[in-house]
Amino acid sequence: MAIVRKIDGVWILWTGVNEPFSQTVTTATLNYADGRQEPVEVPPYEIEVLLSAVRVDEMFPPEKLALFDLARVVPFVVPEGKRRVGERRFEETGTPGLVAEMFDVEDLPPAPPEPTPAERADRLAAQLRALGVEPEA
Repeated sequence: MAIVRKIDGVWILWTGVNEPFSQTVTTATLNYADGRQEPVEVPPYEIEVLLSAVRVDEMFPPEKLALFDLARVVPFVVPEGKRRVGERRFEETGTPGLVAEMFDVEDLPPAPPEPTPAERADRLAAQLRALGVEPEA
């Protein structure tokens, strides 16, 4: 599934490998000489985290993605009788960590009319001539 990243309020496709992200954290771990570790609350501070798109897609649930302004893309499904037109865009779904892929759509053009028997015969005769075979009259 594709991942998008929000930059300056716009969702763009993200294929990053080990890109830096900043994250605000409010906990720290005290490490004691005897090996004990104790989590403690601290004032918020920024840390830099390196993320890879492949690892993020495999390991992070949508709500964790949202912490980094990332989201999984819900693929666009073309409605019956329509076709995609224009550029792909991404729109918020209302669920943190999920963004919808969107396209404009238009009606499919009508199917060409079936060829008449005379038109089919003419087309076959032209194909035979192209192969060096002269059709019978």
